[in-house]
Amino acid sequence: MSDKLVAISARLEAATPGPWRVVDKGDFLESDAGPIADLRYFHIPDNEKNADFIAHAPTDISWMAEEIKQLRAELAAERDVLTGLGKEIDRLRKIESEFIALVDLP
Repeated sequence: MSDKLVAISARLEAATPGPWRVVDKGDFLESDAGPIADLRYFHIPDNEKNADFIAHAPTDISWMAEEIKQLRAELAAERDVLTGLGKEIDRLRKIESEFIALVDLP
């Protein structure tokens, strides 16, 4: 796992457990563990949309981190397959060369 993904995962683990949810039209964020943030004093355009984004961040980041781990594992497995196929191609080319030399084909 990359250092960046390790750092992101560590921050996610350190945060208040999710899922988080928006309360009072984006004024508050909370989880089952308690309050997360009071956004009433932040005058942000589209506060409800931004709060919704923030509320979904832990769940979304967790899903993305797991997806990245899975895709990296699949990529590593495919690389192993390709390495094996490359070795098999080399082996078959050697056999082909030996056969051509044996039968003296042009």
